[in-house]
Amino acid sequence: TSLHITIIRVFKYYLYLFYVYIFQNSGISFLQKLKIFRLRCSYMDARKLYILAKSLKCLQSIETIDFGYDCLDDDCGLGLFELFRHTNSIKSLELEHNLIGAHALHFLAIGLSQYGGQLEYLGLGGNPLGDWGLHELSRKVFGTQNITHLNVRTSQMTQSAIICCIANEFLKHLPLRSLDLRAVPISQQAGIEILKVLQFNTTIMNLDARDCQLDADLEIDIDIIL
Repeated sequence: TSLHITIIRVFKYYLYLFYVYIFQNSGISFLQKLKIFRLRCSYMDARKLYILAKSLKCLQSIETIDFGYDCLDDDCGLGLFELFRHTNSIKSLELEHNLIGAHALHFLAIGLSQYGGQLEYLGLGGNPLGDWGLHELSRKVFGTQNITHLNVRTSQMTQSAIICCIANEFLKHLPLRSLDLRAVPISQQAGIEILKVLQFNTTIMNLDARDCQLDADLEIDIDIIL
């Protein structure tokens, strides 16, 4: 009935206020020496992430934030954007094995483009990233000092995204030192494009392309260059 629906909505509203109070007033915002925050295998959503982000970014010593395996959907972009507003201490963001796609990556990319610090590690492995989301991220990160280690292993992306975003954008991002592509299917054409770019890349130190269905000779050529 409509009465039951109203009661549920009121309950959810007060539950939201409770989260705000716990996390902002009497929770983690007081842990000013906290450097690592991990919340894995939890049932997160966009609202909870946004509340957490507002508290976490107030911690002056926070360096590593881990939301892996948290059931985060593609609507969590505002929370990811909020993490990087008016802060500069975050060095590692782990978002592996969620449902992050183009929408969330769009807001994350904007946040990183305006970030005052240097994010070294970005973990996006196991997410349905998509072409447009990857392009947004690579385009806005290019020219900044962010992302020296990028993990996209087992992520979903097309061959055109690998050629455009991975080979011709991320591999030309000068601060990048390590790229994990493990178990991302790579066609012969995309593999050759990666090889071409690597021949002129003097900064990357590690590229993991195991289990990518690459030709054995192509794998060897990539290993020799590195």
